[in-house]
Amino acid sequence: MEITSIHGDLNLELILPCLVKTKHLNFYHASNLNGAHLTPLVDYESLMKIGFLACDIDSLPPICTEITDLSWIQIYESPNINHEQVFAVLANMKNLEVLHYEKNQLKQLPESILRARQLKSLNLNENQLTDLPALDSLKYLYTVDVSWNSFTEYPLCLTNLSRDKRIDIVIAMNKIKEIPLSVFDRKYRIFNIYGNPLNAESLRLLDRKMKAKYETW
Repeated sequence: MEITSIHGDLNLELILPCLVKTKHLNFYHASNLNGAHLTPLVDYESLMKIGFLACDIDSLPPICTEITDLSWIQIYESPNINHEQVFAVLANMKNLEVLHYEKNQLKQLPESILRARQLKSLNLNENQLTDLPALDSLKYLYTVDVSWNSFTEYPLCLTNLSRDKRIDIVIAMNKIKEIPLSVFDRKYRIFNIYGNPLNAESLRLLDRKMKAKYETW
């Protein structure tokens, strides 16, 4: 079984024995997960992806602290979740490649994320971020989405990502007025700064660079 979705607070003890070989497990609108020990019921060697979507949880359940081989995790719209606990758990996921952490009222990205060395894609949209830690130690990271946050200045750490490849940067719908020149010192596959109140000089520079074949959304 490739993907299984569980909606609401169902009886996990009855359901999960049927999911032993699932690879992608999603929980929707669940609230009884914090104390649920799921690993005896799920073959964690098969499980690669897990999602918690609009779940009323204040921490990641034990399944995430006991299973460290996940490559993909999504935590969406769980505003009561303990960010420090979440990122401490994620830091131990040595194979984590994709993290979606959206709409969780995150104000500061914990530096423990820097221990997730295999991370390739980081989606932090619809939070309350104003800055980012230096991410250049994440050598494989080439996609970052921080749209719909509270940035007033362009986070320069994004210019240091994976300089041997074109990267994807989405920083739309923030409060950025100026694009530093160093932003254009590298190549992009996607560069999306739509919806920011850019000043006239930044708009002129962006237009010139786009004509030089920068791709954008």
